[in-house]
Amino acid sequence: MKHLPAHFTESARGAQSRADAALTAGLRAVESDLGLGPTPTQSSATNELLDIEAPPRRRGIEDAIMIVVGASAGVGLGRLVVSPMALVPAWAVANTVITLVLGGVLAWWLTRSRALVADRAHLRGWTRRAWPG
Repeated sequence: MKHLPAHFTESARGAQSRADAALTAGLRAVESDLGLGPTPTQSSATNELLDIEAPPRRRGIEDAIMIVVGASAGVGLGRLVVSPMALVPAWAVANTVITLVLGGVLAWWLTRSRALVADRAHLRGWTRRAWPG
């Protein structure tokens, strides 16, 4: 997603140059059909700067809530995974450590997945506003 604005800029410039070349060729054909003399080309469109940059996504309250929910769900799922080991009293300390590690990993994964979904939604909204239709 970091390279998308540059890719869009490159694609827009390519489309602009192809359209410019096609229109120039078409107008040259019309000039020759009408018997007019060739006119000098004024292609300043390729020198213009295209400012295609995605606005930064604001981190909202839903991201903070997702961290808390992810941690809670992660610890709960971690506890569920290690619950069969709770029958062995010697593993009581290991159960706690394993639960916390699994909880942290699952919380990180859930939060990261939520961030990716939010970034994709932000990108979809940005491209719809930037290029309507």
